[in-house]
Amino acid sequence: MARMSLTLYGLRLVEDRQISFAQHDRLVCRDLFIREALVGGRLKNPPEFLTSNFLAIAAIQDMEAKGRRRDLLISDDDIYAFYAKIIPQNVCRAVDLQRWLRKSSTQQVNSLFLSADNLLRVDDALVREAEFPSTLPVGELELTLKYKFAPGEADDGVCVVVPVGLVPALGAQVLEWNVPGFLPNLVDQWLRSLPK
Repeated sequence: MARMSLTLYGLRLVEDRQISFAQHDRLVCRDLFIREALVGGRLKNPPEFLTSNFLAIAAIQDMEAKGRRRDLLISDDDIYAFYAKIIPQNVCRAVDLQRWLRKSSTQQVNSLFLSADNLLRVDDALVREAEFPSTLPVGELELTLKYKFAPGEADDGVCVVVPVGLVPALGAQVLEWNVPGFLPNLVDQWLRSLPK
């Protein structure tokens, strides 16, 4: 949708009327639809392929946070090119997409699903669970670990999710450890801090 204003000799006749942008420029409208709705995730009722693709993207972003790097996931332009290659030229609105999905064959719909192989930029990018575990065993409990790569923020690194009732019973010794995948960087920092 776009907003239109009409003037006649400087006098405004129409102010902010909503119109379909596809009537004026279908190619630009299609480009905006793919970039904002499919790549950006701004579709109100996403189809199954889009939900699956965002879950796959979230898994790779989680691997990036664990490995503290930002070079695993392909760019938004690559994802745009993937969708633009498959989706026909006449699809420029959510209604058009739903109509095309209903008429399409199963093979065409399945070609819209992105796999981890399609989304990874490098082949050796897999993060091993042994190096970056998802849980921390504490006695008989398994506490969830959350990773975030945001240098300078308070929750940068690894956070342990502890239920409120367990906080008093949790000793400091349990939390005086580090994720095995972070140890090489930690040792490197210690060595660099030594006097020459």
